[in-house]
Amino acid sequence: MAFTGRLRLFGLTRATKNLTLERIGRANGKNFDGGVREDSFVDVGSGDRATPQTLSLIRYRRVVVSIRLLTNVVEPEHPLA
Repeated sequence: MAFTGRLRLFGLTRATKNLTLERIGRANGKNFDGGVREDSFVDVGSGDRATPQTLSLIRYRRVVVSIRLLTNVVEPEHPLA
């Protein structure tokens, strides 16, 4: 997703266990659809081959479901927008 900013494209992908994530923003948790949705900002990538990118991490947890998504779409009123 390194090229998405220059081309004005937006990305949404699943965060897998093999990604290096470093949390840089505070988690914001809300009850949603019988579970908990958390939003935070993370730097993705180890920096070995490319510069880490700052993305939004959306995590949804419910009794038997856990989903982690990464996106470069942020709310306009957010300080990192």
